[in-house]
Amino acid sequence: MSQLQTGTSKPMTIAGMLTSKSFKDQMALALPTHMTADRLSRIALTEVRKNQKLSQCSIESFASSVMIASQLGLEIGSAFGQGYLVPYGKECQLIIGYRGMIQLAHRSGQIKNIHADVVYEGDFFDYEHGVEMVFKHRPNKHQQKKIVAHAYAYAHLMNGGFEFVVLEKADVDKIKSSSKSQNIWTAHYEEMAKKTALRRLFKMLPVSAEIVRAVTIEDARETGDMSLLQDFCGDEFVDISHMEERKSDSLIDELLAQGKATAEGIQEVAHEQ
Repeated sequence: MSQLQTGTSKPMTIAGMLTSKSFKDQMALALPTHMTADRLSRIALTEVRKNQKLSQCSIESFASSVMIASQLGLEIGSAFGQGYLVPYGKECQLIIGYRGMIQLAHRSGQIKNIHADVVYEGDFFDYEHGVEMVFKHRPNKHQQKKIVAHAYAYAHLMNGGFEFVVLEKADVDKIKSSSKSQNIWTAHYEEMAKKTALRRLFKMLPVSAEIVRAVTIEDARETGDMSLLQDFCGDEFVDISHMEERKSDSLIDELLAQGKATAEGIQEVAHEQ
């Protein structure tokens, strides 16, 4: 299990970090009102127990992924389909599921209805852009063999507008071929195709913090450019649970309470003791 050497002789593990008061305090600062730090911590711990490869990831990358999920207010794990903690060697990355992207769109307050789906060969499917837009999909319930032909996403806006995106299978496969998540695409092709269409649609929707964050996270993961996350992820996570018994407790707690628990701030307090 990945460990972080703390100020004492006992190293910090991912499980220890998730149950520490300090980490829960940091999560609580980022979480929306409908979620609690205790609940997210328990869910993350369950994911580690289900996938032992997560326990081999660096604590920093795991903590960063959980904190981003906290900021977005997404439930992680296959039971929810909103976000997944996925190990890439020693690095843990948050992958937003298409259900998570739909949840973020609804939460923006500017979307009346949003949907993503795939079209199979044999389905009735007709669409047309223009002043009088056409968009119709009628699945063929009698089709036995399911072969994906298109992926699409659409949204009805609160202002009465309607936006949609349609991708040919060749377009989806081109995106798949350049993705760093080949194993996930192979195991969940249809879900990833829906999410790809949603990502395209998101760039056409009214700008909201949730939508911008979701697109940025996905772009960073696909390109490997983690610097894209700096604008909203803040400083790199620094575990502070090993400081709980030191005199700096009160100052760090004050930073947490004020929402100023940055890496530089915590390190400065610690170094002063």
